[in-house]
Amino acid sequence: NAIRLAHYPQATYMYDLMDKHGIVTWAEIPFVGPGGYADKGFVDQASFRENGKQQLIELIRQHYNHPSICFWGLLKDNAIPRECEAEILIPAENTQIVCEYVKELNVLAKQEDPTRPTTSASNQDGNLNFITENIAWNRYDGWYGSTPKTLATFLDRTHEKHPELRIGISE
Repeated sequence: NAIRLAHYPQATYMYDLMDKHGIVTWAEIPFVGPGGYADKGFVDQASFRENGKQQLIELIRQHYNHPSICFWGLLKDNAIPRECEAEILIPAENTQIVCEYVKELNVLAKQEDPTRPTTSASNQDGNLNFITENIAWNRYDGWYGSTPKTLATFLDRTHEKHPELRIGISE
C-alpha cells in the first residue's frame, strides 16, 4: 500500500499514521503548476527559489525519522513548461531556469537525505522527467478521455523507450 501526500507537507499526525499502518509514503513540497488557476507554477525570482529550497529542507529535517517515507517529491509538473522550452509560464529566454531549479532541489534533497530517492509527478514528456530518480505520471485515462488500455500502452512504450526509468502512476 502506498500514498502520495500531495501537494504540500502534511501534519505530523498523518506521517505517524502512515508509520503505524506501514503505508509507503511519498512526501512532497508545494511546487505545483497552476492547473486551472491564474498563478504561475514557477516564478523566476530568487525569493521563490529560496522559499522552495527552505520548504524542502524543513520537510526532510522534520520528517526524516518517519520510516514510512520512501520518496521526497520535488514537484508536480502539470503546468511547468514542456521540454523546459515552452513559453507557458516564463519567457522563452529563461525557460531552462526551471530545469536548473529542479536540479538544485534534487541535489539539495540528496544532501539532506542520501538514503531516499527523489520523485516528481508529471503529465508531459520532456527533460524534466529525467531529473529525479523516479518519475510518476498524472494520467487520467478513462476519465478525461482515452481508456484504461491507453494507460497500459503508454506505460509499456515509456518503459521500452526508457528502461532505466523507475516509473509509477501518481494521479
